[in-house]
Amino acid sequence: MINYPDLNKDNIRYQSAFGKKLVISFCASWCNNCESWKDTFTLLSEKFIDDCFIWIDIDEYPELVSEIDLDIIPVLLIQKKEDIHFLGPIRPGLETIVSILNSDKVMKVEFDPGIRDYLIAPDLPKRTIY
Repeated sequence: MINYPDLNKDNIRYQSAFGKKLVISFCASWCNNCESWKDTFTLLSEKFIDDCFIWIDIDEYPELVSEIDLDIIPVLLIQKKEDIHFLGPIRPGLETIVSILNSDKVMKVEFDPGIRDYLIAPDLPKRTIY
């Protein structure tokens, strides 16, 4: 199941509180690569039911992605509690993502972009629609 911040905020908070990996895809409705990736992302969410898959449209949440390099989309963030397992652009390839999801390796990043904290906040800020 794919979660959306404005529709499934309680489920996102619940799963994060219980230590589930947040698998967050940053995409845009106008991006052809993102639309292709959404099918793969949906398949992954059905295979990895113990993880929380979240779809974020970057045009609806510009304040959420201001600290992330979005030169190439889709961008994927995989985070469990404070540990970031992956953050970066991804091609719509299933094998690469499966390998990352099956791994407990943590990525060294210069900073935590604060996405998890934003998503689990008691009152998720209202989205901006352009």
